[in-house]
Amino acid sequence: VGDRERCLESGMDDFLPKPLELQALEAALNRAVTYRQAALGQGPATAIPPASSPPRAPGVDVGNLPVLDRNVLELLTVPEDPGSIAELAEIFRQDSKARLAAMLSARTARDARGVAAAAHTLKGSAGNLGGRRVAAIAAAIEEAAKAGDWAVVESAEGALAAAVSEFQQALGGS
Repeated sequence: VGDRERCLESGMDDFLPKPLELQALEAALNRAVTYRQAALGQGPATAIPPASSPPRAPGVDVGNLPVLDRNVLELLTVPEDPGSIAELAEIFRQDSKARLAAMLSARTARDARGVAAAAHTLKGSAGNLGGRRVAAIAAAIEEAAKAGDWAVVESAEGALAAAVSEFQQALGGS
């Protein structure tokens, strides 16, 4: 059971995963407004389908994912502060080094929660900056750690470290 399912089962009306995508936010807001209007008798009382779950594949084909989704960076750019992206990139560089080290330490200790937590943080921070490849590999490691699949965790660590390095280089040239 994923985050989305747990949230909906606990009574939430909808769910938006990180990194937040503007189209998904707009769709969720439209569903909420339509539902509210229907509840107040201001619109047709139609059933509003919940947001669809993203497809989950057992393996991640990262070759088709961009190292850096520049559209995400454009959304984060503050016109009055041209250094804002460079500042975020530096924060990611520092944090990702610590997260990779924490993941390695947790993996060595066979600490599934520690591996999953470090991978989850990397997934979110990279995804929020447009690091699609890093986010996908980190998500696979997170799920494997939760399942106790150490072979997948160990085999994906090198790919994650390489993807983080590529992403950092791409952020440097943004």
